[in-house]
Amino acid sequence: MLLSTEASIDLSIPDAVVQMMVQAEPNMAMAIGGGYLVKRGDAYELEAQLKKGLLTVNGAPIPIPLGAVR
Repeated sequence: MLLSTEASIDLSIPDAVVQMMVQAEPNMAMAIGGGYLVKRGDAYELEAQLKKGLLTVNGAPIPIPLGAVR
């Protein structure tokens, strides 16, 4: 079923909100450092797509452990 699923999301979060989130939960900074949230202008953006079992986040492929899906 995962191989036939297609989905996409474009998310934009204002910089001030991201900064509040990082202060409240410092591990949130890992999403920025890992490239999941990319700063563009005065907001952080995330673009994710799932197509034919391949997940990409901001253009980078993210492995999905298909053996773990039941």
